[in-house]
Amino acid sequence: MLPIAALVGSIFGNPVLAADEAATETTPVKAEIKEVRVKDQLNAPATVERVNLGRIQQEMIRDNKDLVRYSTDVGLSDSGRHQKGFAVRGVEGNRVGVSIDGVSLPDSEENSLYARYGNFNSSRLSIDPELVRNIEIAKGADSFNTGSGALGGGVNYQTLQGHDLLLDDRQFGVMMKNGYSSRNREWTNTLGFGVSNDRVDAALLYSQRRGHETESAGERGYPVEGAGSGANIRGSARGIPDPSKHKYHNFLGKIAYQINDKHRIGASFNGQQGHNYTI
Repeated sequence: MLPIAALVGSIFGNPVLAADEAATETTPVKAEIKEVRVKDQLNAPATVERVNLGRIQQEMIRDNKDLVRYSTDVGLSDSGRHQKGFAVRGVEGNRVGVSIDGVSLPDSEENSLYARYGNFNSSRLSIDPELVRNIEIAKGADSFNTGSGALGGGVNYQTLQGHDLLLDDRQFGVMMKNGYSSRNREWTNTLGFGVSNDRVDAALLYSQRRGHETESAGERGYPVEGAGSGANIRGSARGIPDPSKHKYHNFLGKIAYQINDKHRIGASFNGQQGHNYTI
């Protein structure tokens, strides 16, 4: 039994020695891996729609209706005389937050006693798109970014800054814009001044709108004999909008001072005043 055991032991022992000898002959290989940096543009989530200054100019966005005309799940809540804010996925009114430069606008209040008679129609505060550089529309509840209560979503306006009014390598700029809309015979006039350098960034803008009621297809008349457009009718049976004219003034002032690379202080003011006369 001893010779067989010794033979078995030698058979299983030789590969181990060969493996040890092969391991001792292996030489390490050194390689250097160069650092590779990849840059890409961060896309907004599918629930957030962003409208920048270039898109505002390209699509000729004049008001909030033009802002959401290509959004299938966002619209405007309009009672016929005043806009009550945005409607996002079926949720409207105060449940859709509206903010300007991160400052939330107050909710609208409505008197339930007089609302049925068409008096004291409330409307949500807004800002003229002529004074805006970027608009973010959040679809769905997002209390972390839009604040509490915004169950339907939120709309955040970011106003123009001084450097938005300047050409390349300039520290001072002037902007003048004029526009006309045939649907309500509205004229829009905008004037702005901007200053921007290494320390100071300031902007001062004014926008004015003058127009009339929005035209309706009812003004063309009806094909039924004896029926007109309803111009001689007053009340809900009238087939065309009531004659009206409006005039709105919008103001924006901003200034910011760069203390150092990490600290910046600034102040802003915006206001609006409007008159709407309806016969």
